[in-house]
Amino acid sequence: MGLRILDRYILREMAGPFAIGLVVYSFFFLINLLFQLAGLVIQQGLSASASGVLFLLSLPNLLAYTIPVALLVGTIIAYGRLSADSEIVAMRAGGLRGAAFLRAPLLFGTALFALLLAFNLWLIPACRAQSDRIQTESAQALNLVRLLKPGAFFDRVPGVLLYARSADVGAGRYEGVFVFNRTGPSVDILTLADYGRVVRSPESGTLTFLLEKGETIQFNRKTPGKVQVATFEEQALTVEAAPDTAKSQRKSLTELSTRELLGRLRLPQGNAGAQEAERIRNGLSYELHRRLATAFAALIFVLVGVPLGMVNLRGGKGAGFSLSLIVLLVYWILLSALADLAVAGKVRPDVAAWFPDALLLFAGLLFLARKDRMAEPLWMRPFLLLFPSREPSPTGPSARGKFRLGAGLKILDRYLLGQMLRYALLIGLSVLLLDWIIEIRGLSEFLSGADKGKVLIKYLLARSPEVLTLLAPLAVLMTVLVTFGILERTNELTALKASGISLFRLCLPALALGAAAGFLTWGFQEAVVPAASRKALNLRDKLKNYTARNVASTMDVWLFAPDRGALFHYNHYDARSKSFQGFSVYGLDPDRFRIRSRTFLKRSSFSEKTSLQYIKGWRWDREAKPAFEDLAPGRLDVKLPLDYFVLPPQREGRYFSSSELRRLIRRLEERGFPADQQRMDYYKKFSEGSAPLVLLLAGLPFAFLAGRRGSLYGIAIALLLVVGFYTLSAVFNSVGVMAWLDPALAAWAPAFLFACAGGFLLLNLRT
Repeated sequence: MGLRILDRYILREMAGPFAIGLVVYSFFFLINLLFQLAGLVIQQGLSASASGVLFLLSLPNLLAYTIPVALLVGTIIAYGRLSADSEIVAMRAGGLRGAAFLRAPLLFGTALFALLLAFNLWLIPACRAQSDRIQTESAQALNLVRLLKPGAFFDRVPGVLLYARSADVGAGRYEGVFVFNRTGPSVDILTLADYGRVVRSPESGTLTFLLEKGETIQFNRKTPGKVQVATFEEQALTVEAAPDTAKSQRKSLTELSTRELLGRLRLPQGNAGAQEAERIRNGLSYELHRRLATAFAALIFVLVGVPLGMVNLRGGKGAGFSLSLIVLLVYWILLSALADLAVAGKVRPDVAAWFPDALLLFAGLLFLARKDRMAEPLWMRPFLLLFPSREPSPTGPSARGKFRLGAGLKILDRYLLGQMLRYALLIGLSVLLLDWIIEIRGLSEFLSGADKGKVLIKYLLARSPEVLTLLAPLAVLMTVLVTFGILERTNELTALKASGISLFRLCLPALALGAAAGFLTWGFQEAVVPAASRKALNLRDKLKNYTARNVASTMDVWLFAPDRGALFHYNHYDARSKSFQGFSVYGLDPDRFRIRSRTFLKRSSFSEKTSLQYIKGWRWDREAKPAFEDLAPGRLDVKLPLDYFVLPPQREGRYFSSSELRRLIRRLEERGFPADQQRMDYYKKFSEGSAPLVLLLAGLPFAFLAGRRGSLYGIAIALLLVVGFYTLSAVFNSVGVMAWLDPALAAWAPAFLFACAGGFLLLNLRT
């Protein structure tokens, strides 16, 4: 039997908001993915087909999060529209009651429940395994000709460090080659050559360095007096590209297939203690029930969304969209809070996984039972103050005597800016809530106890400035398109044009809003975001129980002296005691690229501005007699201060202002570190400030072409434009990092292209 007319009508009403909600929520997950894929294609030579496969493999996991949310959005907005236009009242007057209103959304929810069940139980684990395989193969096929930059260390091959003073990229030939290969915990092999090429075997994954006119020096720290030196005219140095040991070989619970989960639940945890075995079993059981419960949430959200949508909310679609975010936030907080309790054995795993569903089911049934008597609930009213209903403007002396925001502006500008600022506040809060939901979901396995809850709140607040600046272009564009879409539907644009006001004149307040948003974005990136992002990073590490973020910047560090006359290396730097372990100074021959001497200090610290105090060490000098000697406790003058050897643990542009980033670039280049990414980040700090205005130029023509299609059409256009803009930005970012294009040009290219396209469309618009 086919669907009834009413069911088809309700499904059509739900389809538009559901699709828009799905795209909106998915967009936030896609931003980082776009930049990662662009980097893999351009920097590592990943084929376009492989990148497309990776993109498709990431979709099931993404959709498992966004489909239930989009269903809730679609249900609330669809029934909110029916209620606002009194269609619900008409249907009730025609004799329709509860089951008739629930049949279509429950049918839609059941179909999505089946889809999500297939995703959670089978498709997502399989896609993750395939994605890991492709990325592993990509890492094994690194294109060193692309990645090895002259004048900068390259450490992407585990166990090997590469450096070249200059390069002929076209011929794949390098000059002044330095290769460090550690074959054991105490054996250091350093090879320096005048020329060299790199060849990778696709079958075995080994690297072969074809070197000309050089020498190899081998140091053994267990017997430091025995230094082996060998010269060569030609040498083929083969290095096994060991797998990346940083990545754990053990799968996390979310990466296990359902069959593996069931198999591990049946097997005894023989190697673990009783308490640890119980934790493992609880974790496996909870993960299995979570996959079922989150799929079933699609049906629960329908039961909650129908009565909430039928309440005649004054805020319309905007209030419905944000209300769905609040419901979702409560759901994920409950699910995250109970996860750790389940693993610890304080709550049964099945109860912890199903309790949020049960709570929302109870609330949905309660709302359904009272839907005929529901007005705006008391708990909604403070939230709905953000969405006041339209009322006639007061007249008379009392109204004229009140102070109004923007009193120096014309009435039209005040009206348009007032509408835009109201929607900007709504969209900004929605964006922030959505980011919080995503972060809470990602950190769910680390949340336990009241202390972690307080840290989570501080982390979300510290992260908020960066989120708002990142998504300001989307928020501003959606604000303007939604505002003009509503004005078109209410015939206000028609009235303005009939009174002789040009569309260009109507664009001025919107462009002013875009320029102001761009200026605020740049100001926040300079004054607020760097400190807030560093604080957020530390709080995130605290949530994840990381003891030190700066391990990568204080372990096994190589750097050159400013004049390239010496090469420094240390095994570890202890920031608390300000001491080095395994500090080496390699003296370089000024005439040829060769090692002349090595001084090794087992443990040392700066006692004066440029002097290292040490207790034990040794020195090897090929020109001295004898060549090797043990060093008595004393001091070594390295002619450089402590700050030269210790770099900041975070080197991403978002943690620095433009002036700080400029200084960091100089420090990195001086020491022989690659600074292409930092240079790109520096220019992007300025170009990103223009993004709100540029996207407005590109989007304004569509605001007037939308006709009466409504605010959802404006949101769809905004998302398509922003996705295109960020995709182009990701491509040019990778091109700039690879130095194929000047970083300044690469940073400004997306803004320039969108501004030209938007300006052309706007100037050709019928006004």
